[in-house]
Amino acid sequence: MEYIGLELSDAGIMAVGGDPAGPMQIDGQARESRGYALQQKKRLFVGNEAFDLSRIHPRQTNHSFWAQLSAKPLSGKFAAASSHAEIAYHQLAKIVEALALPASEWVVSVPAFMDEAKLGVLLGVFQELDVQVLGFVPNAVAAVRPAPEAGEIFHVDAHLHRIEIARCSVDGRVELETTEVLSDGGWHELLEQIANGLSAEFVRATRFDPLHHAQVEQQLYSRILPLLRNRIPGDGVPLELNAGKAAYSLSVLPGMLVEASSVVRNQIVEMIRGMIASPCSGVPVAAIYLSHRAALIPGLPEALSSKNCAAVEVLPPGAAALGALALREEFLSEKDSRGATLLTGRPVRVRGVATEPSGIDRMAAPPPPTHVLLGATACPIGVGLMSICLDRKREGIRIGGPEEKGILSIRLKRGKPVLEPTAGPSAFLDDRLVAGPVPLRAGQKIRIEGSADELTLIFVEKGHGA
Repeated sequence: MEYIGLELSDAGIMAVGGDPAGPMQIDGQARESRGYALQQKKRLFVGNEAFDLSRIHPRQTNHSFWAQLSAKPLSGKFAAASSHAEIAYHQLAKIVEALALPASEWVVSVPAFMDEAKLGVLLGVFQELDVQVLGFVPNAVAAVRPAPEAGEIFHVDAHLHRIEIARCSVDGRVELETTEVLSDGGWHELLEQIANGLSAEFVRATRFDPLHHAQVEQQLYSRILPLLRNRIPGDGVPLELNAGKAAYSLSVLPGMLVEASSVVRNQIVEMIRGMIASPCSGVPVAAIYLSHRAALIPGLPEALSSKNCAAVEVLPPGAAALGALALREEFLSEKDSRGATLLTGRPVRVRGVATEPSGIDRMAAPPPPTHVLLGATACPIGVGLMSICLDRKREGIRIGGPEEKGILSIRLKRGKPVLEPTAGPSAFLDDRLVAGPVPLRAGQKIRIEGSADELTLIFVEKGHGA
């Protein structure tokens, strides 16, 4: 029997499975499937295929069927599907077909907007697909890796039409307490804001407006997420759009994307600060976790870190699906004849949860590192900035001083070392993409794309030379 963990978000559904468990291809070669559907004659496109046509045929596109999941009949424009539930059925059917598993049991993490009524409809969709669902768990509860001490943790997720900020308590168990929602601030709206900003830059630079041509507009929308996933260096990256026989190019600078998303970013920061300062919050805040979707909002990890609300950590893609999959024993113990179980809490430590640290003692928090080990050389982490640079001549890593601009930097904040991305190739901390400031622990490893070197963070007691 195969077990599948499904992370449901209309900004990008993900599935994990296998041994060891990891993200699986569910939409062509992609590991994420966006919640878009498009009616073309008698054919219904769903997922990424629909997104790639959504700006060319906006009137035939539906991107709210997950948020409005119900069996209520639709108007005639979606002749290939009679309801939002049937559109969801088609997208899940595509995922089930892509996985091609002979027999499987699924555990599903869901966003907060999935109330009991929507979960009932969703369970019916799975039953129509002959997929056995063990249970559901909120994305926030499944995804976060709680600190050893008691306190509160926050989980920020970005769906297509809303931002959800969940507050969880940690005291032996992780329990979902409250959820705040920023409506009209999800990825669909963010893409529009960024596209409008880039379009204005194209007009200033070339006098060409890409939003006046459907085919070119689709090119622009399709290239925004790749721009965000690959960190833009300070001198920018070229963006070229083809309009028939002509091509128009723009150098996209990081500030362009940060400025275009400023309204939503500032609202998220203020919402979290308000939740932390609310009267019902009488315990310390251990951490703020960003889903990989939320971390792509330009400047958000940096803005949250600069406000000193709490330590900010970016979760890897599929963290909620992996966390849900690790809870399958919990679901099996709760299983009864009434159907799938909904868990709103879980034990702090679950055997096999992929988002927990590996290779270290989970019973005690590892100390902050005092040195960075490169080969046989231990470089002390001091009060000044430490730059981690890519030596392109030998395709290795070198440690630079505060005057150098590297790929990464390490600085002390409140006496604790924090790793921050600067510019250039992708960098990874314990195989997780570094998308924003991350607090460091001894035992972690840093690597940079394009280099064979690996840095190890170590703790050296005073009085012991390195």
